[in-house]
Amino acid sequence: MISVIMGFLTMSESQMVGSQRGDHDCVLDGGYQWCASMNKCIRPWLTPCPRVVVDPLPPPPPAIPLQPSIPKDCKLYFDGCNRCMVRNGRKVGCTKMMCFTKQPAKCVTYNSLTINDICYRFCEDGSEINVNKRNKCPQGTICHASNTIGFDSCGNRAWRCLPLH
Repeated sequence: MISVIMGFLTMSESQMVGSQRGDHDCVLDGGYQWCASMNKCIRPWLTPCPRVVVDPLPPPPPAIPLQPSIPKDCKLYFDGCNRCMVRNGRKVGCTKMMCFTKQPAKCVTYNSLTINDICYRFCEDGSEINVNKRNKCPQGTICHASNTIGFDSCGNRAWRCLPLH
């Protein structure tokens, strides 16, 4: 009996049952392991630890097709594959050709310009369709720049067909 008591007194802390602890304070010599998906210590033969599979990369966001805007004065528009009739900047009818290689969209034919129509526009950032019809203004008008200084002529800085004075 004395030898048993002496054995307990001379036993180091690392030899005592329950003294071996893991990173998350799980009692290793009691058979416990850390389960990250459950966020607790478990005994794997009693409670299975579900595996959480993490995809290394999130799925890409859905692609948003960029539809170029059709100029309001466009009469015949090429959408990259088909020719389309246009009214007020909207397609009203298109051919249905098979397209193996899409080409850049563009206005093919414009309606004739009238007074105050845009005859020239250049947008550095591509926010609006560029227009270059400086020689298409009606007779008695001139394609005139707005009174702003700058290379970019977007929005209200676009050039317009104005009457000669």
